[in-house]
Amino acid sequence: MGVAGAPGVQGPAGPTGEKGDTGERGPVGEKGTPGVGTPESTLVAFSVARTTDLTASNSSGTVVTYDDVLSNVGGAYDMATGKFVTRAGGMYYFVFTGMTKVQYRLELKKNGEIMVSMYESYPGERQSSSNSAILQLETGDQVWVELQMGEYTLLSNDNRYLTFSGFLINPA
Repeated sequence: MGVAGAPGVQGPAGPTGEKGDTGERGPVGEKGTPGVGTPESTLVAFSVARTTDLTASNSSGTVVTYDDVLSNVGGAYDMATGKFVTRAGGMYYFVFTGMTKVQYRLELKKNGEIMVSMYESYPGERQSSSNSAILQLETGDQVWVELQMGEYTLLSNDNRYLTFSGFLINPA
């Protein structure tokens, strides 16, 4: 017998054979890390009103508190403090109103910083205004309406002329 020669060119593939039997099941894998649970609802919306007048302090700004909760879905508005405290970050819309017969200066504040404000002064005539803002908020941010110190008075009664509302537009 002589020496084996070099391999030749591979020929064409043959026809596919029949499917074989299922093999044995492999061993159980390691247990994974726990999941994050059910996601919280991202529906956040509140609307509150004040049914009594409010006179500003002469020494510091006064957080406007509201005594009538029209809605508070998500529970982020705190009636005791008058502040909205973000539980879910995202883009929010806020609107607030004021009314007086004297004058007033209201500010929408985020964590103590003025975002938008409004001022009315036309003594003797009732006047009403509103302002709004869209704010990017992080969890824990606080938003409120503040009556600035001075000779300022807001008017309201059971007709609810003073309001503050907000809702989540888009979660972070």
